[in-house]
Amino acid sequence: MDGMKEITECKEIIKEDSNQTESSTIKNTDNELDALMEVMDQEATHKAANNFQEMLEALISVEQKALEKATTSSEGEEAEKAEAQQFLKDLVALSENTAKVVRGRSEEEVQQGMAALAPDGKTPIEPLMNVVSTFFSKEMMYPSIKQLYDSFPKYIKEHAEELDGGTRTRYERQINILGKICDEYEKDFDESTSTQEEIGKRFQKLSLLMMQLQSYGYPPEELTGSMPDGWQMDATNGVPKLVDVDKAAEACCLL
Repeated sequence: MDGMKEITECKEIIKEDSNQTESSTIKNTDNELDALMEVMDQEATHKAANNFQEMLEALISVEQKALEKATTSSEGEEAEKAEAQQFLKDLVALSENTAKVVRGRSEEEVQQGMAALAPDGKTPIEPLMNVVSTFFSKEMMYPSIKQLYDSFPKYIKEHAEELDGGTRTRYERQINILGKICDEYEKDFDESTSTQEEIGKRFQKLSLLMMQLQSYGYPPEELTGSMPDGWQMDATNGVPKLVDVDKAAEACCLL
């Protein structure tokens, strides 16, 4: 009897140890998955930041060329050109500082860029940030984003046989982010009664979502229309690329 009791106790110990080992394995697997997702998020964020920087530099080239081509014949047009020149100056300042953050070779350089980007009322880019903030307003962005979000799944279904695995995955990720952007715009948010901190947090969240969306490339032309003159979609990553600054400048509605 004592022998049977010992065997039973041994079985229970082995079973308990097995359960603990299995639990530990699952926990380790979950931790490894979380770590992997964090690395992937960091890589996606860095990719998006690099794409944003390249787009910013391309936009500066277009704005500079547009200003060179612009002619003024009245006082009103002179004022508009002066305003455009200031906008370009702010755009260059933004690019210089974001470049430090994205491509900084040292921690000090990155910190300098981040400090310059802080909207503390003293930075040279505050007027530009106001423009960008207006651009991200619900009235400006939500209708087209919502339309794209609603029509995207149908497009994927209708073109399922034509899409390769990579493109389909990229489109599905775009849909996911578009949904998050719509959710943010659909929240009950009144800018007139919100604090600057609340407005800043919302703007930051929308900015990050837009950057994430852009990191997955350009949506299908059938849903968004063709690229503007002077631009084309980079086939390697789906990101808009400047190919002819003169054509882009002619199409630019800066002035």
